[in-house]
Amino acid sequence: MKLLSIILLAIGFSKCKSLPFENNPPFTIHNATQIDITGGMPGSNMIQLLVEYSSSETIKVDSLYFLNHKAKASVESRGDKTYFIGRFYPNNIQSKADLQLHKDGINEYGNKPPQTEKNIPFELENNEAIISYRDGSKIKYVKIENIKKGKPIIRQ
Repeated sequence: MKLLSIILLAIGFSKCKSLPFENNPPFTIHNATQIDITGGMPGSNMIQLLVEYSSSETIKVDSLYFLNHKAKASVESRGDKTYFIGRFYPNNIQSKADLQLHKDGINEYGNKPPQTEKNIPFELENNEAIISYRDGSKIKYVKIENIKKGKPIIRQ
C-alpha cells in the first residue's frame, strides 16, 4: 500500500512540471519588466514584476511565478496602460535578532536554518515568468519570456 501511494505521489509531482501552456490566451502581452526595489525597512526588499497587457475581456488573474517564487497577482491601470503585477519578497528570512553570532561556532548552536521557499511547479529561466488565470472553473497558464530589467528603485 505504501509503495502504491509513493508511486502515485511521484507521478503527481512529475505532471506538475509539464503543465500545458495556453497558446491563445484572451489577452495580449506587450512587455514585461522586473523592477528591483531596495531600502526602507530591513527585510522589505522586493522585486516587482510588471506585465503590460491588453484585452477586450476582464481577466481573472490568479498568480505570477517568477524567480522560483509565487506571488498573488493583481491588475492595475497606470495611465492608459494595464498591468498584471506581482510583488516578490525573495530575501525574507528570519530577522538577525533570531541569530546568535559568535567567533566560536559552538556558541551558535541553536540557530535555526533559514526556511527555504517551496519550489514552483515550473522550470523557468531568470528572464521567464508564468501567469495563471481563471477561465470559468479552469486555471490556465501563459509563459512570458524575455523579461527586461527596469531601473532599480532605492527607498530611503
